[in-house]
Amino acid sequence: MFDLVIENGRVVDGTGNPWYLGDVVVSDGRVVTIGRVEVEPKRVIDANGLAVAPGFIDSHSHSDLMIIAEPEARQKTMQGVTTEVVGQDGLGEAPIRDDLVDEWRRYLSGLNGDPDIDWGWRSFGEYLDNIEAAGPSTNIASLVGHGNLRLLAMGMEDRRPSKAELEEMKRLLSTSLDEGAFGLSTGLIYPPCVFADATELSDLCRVVSSAGGVFVVHMRNEGGKLLESIEEVRGVGRDSKAPVHISHFKANGERFGGR
Repeated sequence: MFDLVIENGRVVDGTGNPWYLGDVVVSDGRVVTIGRVEVEPKRVIDANGLAVAPGFIDSHSHSDLMIIAEPEARQKTMQGVTTEVVGQDGLGEAPIRDDLVDEWRRYLSGLNGDPDIDWGWRSFGEYLDNIEAAGPSTNIASLVGHGNLRLLAMGMEDRRPSKAELEEMKRLLSTSLDEGAFGLSTGLIYPPCVFADATELSDLCRVVSSAGGVFVVHMRNEGGKLLESIEEVRGVGRDSKAPVHISHFKANGERFGGR
């Protein structure tokens, strides 16, 4: 006997095929068949008039802290989101250092909120352990923030890193990737990420590429210098061989419509 049949729904399977009417049969937490079936399940959901689809991926989420504070994540699951990619815009929660936690926590509150939870982690792996312990409803893929790497290696200074500082950023990045980060993010309008040049980004992304990760970027400009900004991140991807994901692929503002 199967556990669940979702019947009479409009099945949208995510492959690009047109939707079709069908039943989705689930056993032991896994979809075992899709189509018109005659079974006697333990439970039936009538999805007549509704779409039945794989869970959606929120590829730019700022639930970094709220997923610990409110792991049920109803604001996401009620929209069909089952996976979130956090650690966006180069401004993540880890790695971090004792003397920087309070100031960094205030700095991030505008993007990620500041729920009443204990920032007991310091390494990226410890941050992921805190998410795991919260038991979130959604799957979480987390990026390591470029801003965290700069902050730990050289503070908020507006300059290029020294050789030693760059090596420290690369070490922190490699360790975070080993501990479970899916890649590197940067936000090239936010300090301290904005102070980096393409050479620095390429050097870091070579570490990402060697680990099989991705580079996720909020570009420097989405208006008058949109095309130059695209060329910058395209060059980083080309030089480092890291896959590039542009967070906000748009022309910002009425003046730049059509670009």
